[in-house]
Amino acid sequence: MNKDNQTMLEVRFKRGKLRRFLRSIPQGMRFVCCVGFCREIAFYLSCHEASGIRMDTECQTLIYDERITVTLRKERGTWVIIEISVSSPITAYRPRFIWQQLKRGIEILTCRVFAGWQVVRIEMLSLSPA
Repeated sequence: MNKDNQTMLEVRFKRGKLRRFLRSIPQGMRFVCCVGFCREIAFYLSCHEASGIRMDTECQTLIYDERITVTLRKERGTWVIIEISVSSPITAYRPRFIWQQLKRGIEILTCRVFAGWQVVRIEMLSLSPA
């Protein structure tokens, strides 16, 4: 899908790897990881093939975004992610609420009030079965 009429390669997850990958990612980051992940890897592979760089079709390992290690294999013309692991913690954000008393007329109500975002560091281990 480039100007040079290169076709974008297809990259897919091996059975169960996508679910395991998504379970390990915080809720707010799943869309970004899902949409961009396979497309960027497919673009990377298609650019290397177009420039004549020979890729290993049995066990090609890539490091994505400095922390995600992806192992690929080419099966029937489609690149398949056979192994994926995360080597460092991912920072996520979650809403932080505080309890506050509000006065409404003669009533005093206690309610949760949004106070801001809290940084959460999530340690992620290998996503492959042990």
